[in-house]
Amino acid sequence: MEYATQEALRTGKNSPYGLEVTIPHAAVLYLRSAGNTPDAMMVTVNTPGGSVRFPVPILKMQQFSLDAIFEKKLYFLLPFYIFTQEKQFREYEKNPEKLEELKRQYEDMLDRMDRLVETGNMTAYEQLTIIDMSKRVLNSIARKYDKVREGVHAIMGGRVLDHPAKRIYNEGLEQGLEQGIEKGEERERIANIRNLMDSFHMTAEQVMTGMKIPVSEQRKYMSML
Repeated sequence: MEYATQEALRTGKNSPYGLEVTIPHAAVLYLRSAGNTPDAMMVTVNTPGGSVRFPVPILKMQQFSLDAIFEKKLYFLLPFYIFTQEKQFREYEKNPEKLEELKRQYEDMLDRMDRLVETGNMTAYEQLTIIDMSKRVLNSIARKYDKVREGVHAIMGGRVLDHPAKRIYNEGLEQGLEQGIEKGEERERIANIRNLMDSFHMTAEQVMTGMKIPVSEQRKYMSML
C-alpha cells in the first residue's frame, strides 16, 4: 500500500474545504501462496474524523500461466514466472527430461517477446531488462539447484546475443535520455548508467559520454556509482 499512499499524496489537490486525496485502485502481488492465502486483504485507514476500511485484491503468481501473462500484457510479471515452477525444482534437478520442459517454457517466453519486439509492442531494451531481471530472480530462488540455473541461463543468455547490440544500446541511451536527462531525476539516471555498464561491459565514462552527460557532471555521477 506504500505506492497507493504515495500516489494519493502526489495527486492530492486543494479544494474549498482543504486537501483532497484519492486512494487509487491497487493490488498486492504474492510471489508465493498457499491454499489458505486469501483473495484480498483489508486495509483500514484511521483518521481523526473516523476510519475507512476497504479490500485490496491479492494477485497470486502461482495463478499466472505464460498464456495469461501475455494475453493480459502483464509483462512486468515475466521475471517472476520462475516462482510458478519453484515446487518442481527438485524434480527438474534430477530429471533431464523435466528440465528440458522448463527450458522449452523459457524458449517460448523469449519467442513471444521477440514477436513483440518485431511488431513494435516491446522495445529490445525492455526485453533485455526483463531477461536481466529474470536471471537475477532465478539466481536468488534457485541458488541450490545448479542444473536449473544453468539450464535456464543457457536459454536466456544465448538469446541476448541474438539481438543487435547497437540496437539495444541505442534504445538504452534513449531510455536514459528520457528518464534521466529530460526529467532530471538523478536516481533514474544512475540506474540507467549502471544498467548499460552491466549489459555491455562498458566503463562509466563510455556510457556517460554516449548519454551526452557533460564532463563536469560526470565527476559527480562517478562518486555516486
